[in-house]
Amino acid sequence: MTNLSAGFGHESKSISDQVCDTIRRLIINKSILSGERLVETKMAKDLAVSITPVRQAFSELANEGLLTVYPFKGTYVTEISYAYVKNAIQTRVILETGAVSLCFDSLTEEDAQELILHTERSDEYCSKGFIFEATEEDLNFHEYFFRKCDNDLMLRLWKVLRTRIQYIQSYTKPQILPSDYLRKRHSGMIEALKHKNKELFLSDLVDHIESSFDYQYFQKH
Repeated sequence: MTNLSAGFGHESKSISDQVCDTIRRLIINKSILSGERLVETKMAKDLAVSITPVRQAFSELANEGLLTVYPFKGTYVTEISYAYVKNAIQTRVILETGAVSLCFDSLTEEDAQELILHTERSDEYCSKGFIFEATEEDLNFHEYFFRKCDNDLMLRLWKVLRTRIQYIQSYTKPQILPSDYLRKRHSGMIEALKHKNKELFLSDLVDHIESSFDYQYFQKH
């Protein structure tokens, strides 16, 4: 693994947060594969940091669902299963429709334009094969409603769920997608927002979430 120590200590984030960000990106980019065992001492050596921030990062990533700790066996990158995907979808429908319901009436045309920008940036990354960055922008679109609903607890819950969604997408999203893929995927919601049609928006949102993942992929792998 690349020595990343030169990138640490120059940001506002703590070393443990930077280590966590690095490992998360490696997992979602599939540089570290599903099911792979991770060892704290080796990771600390690879990243040229002490073991304490690595231990803290492992704990955070386990909370996010990226790592699974097996007593007396070790820590492994969580294997994505059918149940893992189903639970993520069910939770996402409940949480995201709730956030939208709380803030929808206050959203404006300016908000619609901000959401369009997220889809355009995601499509640009997709067209270049930058899947991590593409999924980041896609999920920024959905996180927008959690930030607008002004409910700190819902935003915290979303951030845990967000990592699972991005992890699942990294194994199902093709490396190259049409240049207007996300704009088309989100167009119904954007139009519903412009016309202030909450019922239609929520219906399109649920359809969007439920069609985001390929269940068949996880039944075959």
